[in-house]
Amino acid sequence: MKAFFSVCFILFLMFGFITTMERLVWVNADSYPTFLAKDLDSPALSDPNSIASSIEYFENVCGEDRGLMSFITKNNGLFLRCV
Repeated sequence: MKAFFSVCFILFLMFGFITTMERLVWVNADSYPTFLAKDLDSPALSDPNSIASSIEYFENVCGEDRGLMSFITKNNGLFLRCV
C-alpha cells in the first residue's frame, strides 16, 4: 500500500511540474510549441484587433464551463487558451 501512495504522490508531483512548466512557457516565451496547440481557422481570430468579436467563437471551442478567456500573440501565431 505504501508503494501505491508513493507512486500516486510522484505522479501528482510530475503533473504539477509539467503544468507549471507549460504555464511558464505560455507566459514568458516568445513562441509557443505547436505540439501543445491545435490549429483553429477563424477569421475572427486571425486579426488581433478583432478579439472582442471572437467571444462567441471562443465559447463554441471551449464550452460554456470554461473559466477565464485567454488570448496571446506570439511570434508563431495568435493563441487561444481554454483556462
